[in-house]
Amino acid sequence: MSPVIIEQEFSSPLTAKDIVRPSAKTRSCMELYGANPRHHYLARGGLYCMCVFDAPDAEAVRSAYRLADGGLPKGIWAASIHPEGRIGAIHAPVRQNPDLTLVLAERIFADPVNYAEVKSVEEAGGRSGDLHAVRFLRSYFSSNRKRLVCVYEAPDLESVTTVSRHAGLTFERAWSAELVTH
Repeated sequence: MSPVIIEQEFSSPLTAKDIVRPSAKTRSCMELYGANPRHHYLARGGLYCMCVFDAPDAEAVRSAYRLADGGLPKGIWAASIHPEGRIGAIHAPVRQNPDLTLVLAERIFADPVNYAEVKSVEEAGGRSGDLHAVRFLRSYFSSNRKRLVCVYEAPDLESVTTVSRHAGLTFERAWSAELVTH
């Protein structure tokens, strides 16, 4: 089993309850293909969600979605979770301060990158993160090495974008989210 990321956009806002209660058909199709939802990052406003599944591979999740309703989410991709070696890494990240905002920064690369190189650039900007009270929780790094989603705990979205700019890291988009677990 490995982590699989599902990106979904919605035409009308969803709530945390909507995310953890999929239709019976979707649930049975996911079970059939061995895809187990672990946790979700629901964007403020409820129009976008990134879900983390434990599944045999990305194709198993695609097949389950096709069987359930014939449609596919915006994106489905296999990932590794960093930092590595943490017990229960597939489970939701541990937040130290629930009063802070959960922020996700999505980075897309034209060519495959090495995770260690991207991480070293981010760590070089660590002092800026300390100054802005931004705490790295984890990253989801695509198996094709062209996509990286970093999860932070911070006072606000602007703190994360400021720290990213100081570190020289660009992002496709950054957004505030609610962590939804099962």
